[in-house]
Amino acid sequence: MSVHAMPFEDLYATHYLRIYRHVYRLVRQHEQAEDLTQTAFLKAWRAWPPASDANLSGWLSTIATRVALDALAHRRRLSFQSLDTLVEWLEETASPMREDEVCLERLLFTEALRHLPTHMCALLLLSSKGYSATELARERGLHKATLARQLVAARAELARHMKEGQP
Repeated sequence: MSVHAMPFEDLYATHYLRIYRHVYRLVRQHEQAEDLTQTAFLKAWRAWPPASDANLSGWLSTIATRVALDALAHRRRLSFQSLDTLVEWLEETASPMREDEVCLERLLFTEALRHLPTHMCALLLLSSKGYSATELARERGLHKATLARQLVAARAELARHMKEGQP
């Protein structure tokens, strides 16, 4: 059967699992792999039918690879944000304290941040700078609910590390 005669739904049903596994091997996160697989199929659907019947599987794999690599590159760009900005925000929004309390709070905060994975620090930083969960999810190529769960987990992890570090 020619690709041009094949309904897109058949293409999706036939290749979804293979494309999902390929994307998952690249991003190593289940929810993100699902989202990116859907994005890859959406791009394929917009470009349907392909110019050639020669290698449909390769055509889909190329689209999926590009989508996943774009998401990974974007994730890296977001994760290299400065943590100093987050510390400054904490100082600006903190309740009035004595200087020694501020110093201790900053020390506990900085020490807690060192124990967090880079992606959690980046989420906390961007959230503290006013980015909404919707904006962050779009930028990271994730569903909003997935990003919101990651943000809640990052805040809980930060709080846990700060509590452990209290004298």
